[in-house]
Amino acid sequence: MKADKRLSNRKEVYPLRISSLSVLDNMTKLVRHGIILNASPQGMLLHIKREDIIPRSLRGSLTLDALIGDLIAVKIDDMDLELSGAITRTKFLGKRGFELAIDYSSDAPLYWRECLMDLLPTPEEFDDLQKGVDNLITLKSGKRNR
Repeated sequence: MKADKRLSNRKEVYPLRISSLSVLDNMTKLVRHGIILNASPQGMLLHIKREDIIPRSLRGSLTLDALIGDLIAVKIDDMDLELSGAITRTKFLGKRGFELAIDYSSDAPLYWRECLMDLLPTPEEFDDLQKGVDNLITLKSGKRNR
């Protein structure tokens, strides 16, 4: 099964902010903000800045390996969604912070996780949206770029 996770296609997502990451056992809030970098039907990769880590003991550490295996809940306000899963690995990025890999809960059906992949926005979708907005502004102002 571990090999399956490595073969999953990862989808780069538009930087989607999380508003919290909490441990499910005691509902301790660990992180106040983060960004989803990419996702797959098995899990997601988060970027966490050091200053967004709440417990001082973790904020001053060079590793978050103590969190590996913890069951967590991640809240994504933009999608009004809360996901649960487990932290499977962490990576120290120096001054930029940390990466956390999260596998979704085993009770989440595969079809639901695949549907979630379709709903997560990609950077290209927002590029297309921005081009459309730029064109609309150009048309309204009466100026055309040639």
